[in-house]
Amino acid sequence: MPTSPHNRAYMKARLDEEIDRASRYGRAFTLVTIEVAPSADGLPVRARAERALEAMAVTLRPSDVLARMHDDVLCALLVEADRRAAHDALIRIRERLARIGGIWQVDSYVFPDDADAIGQYAAAA
Repeated sequence: MPTSPHNRAYMKARLDEEIDRASRYGRAFTLVTIEVAPSADGLPVRARAERALEAMAVTLRPSDVLARMHDDVLCALLVEADRRAAHDALIRIRERLARIGGIWQVDSYVFPDDADAIGQYAAAA
């Protein structure tokens, strides 16, 4: 896992590549988005996102891709992760986020089932 997250442009390019690859070979992957909400403890959103990035870096596999999409939005591409693998990863991710505290919006999209949503996300990135 890289020591710093990738940027939005890299994630968009990587996501486009993964959509093509998964379509060609009939493989699954999962896109996880994490939105950081302001909380009552006064910790700035960017600082809370940094803590989440650190937690994600030790949670994800070396083949997965982590990116900061905006100050308050993180994104993880879980390569070769079907719905079951995504479920297991989400449990680990949510446990780590709970240790940080605060309010998080965590969503996941599994290709090919959620191909339309993933395509829209890639187009908007």
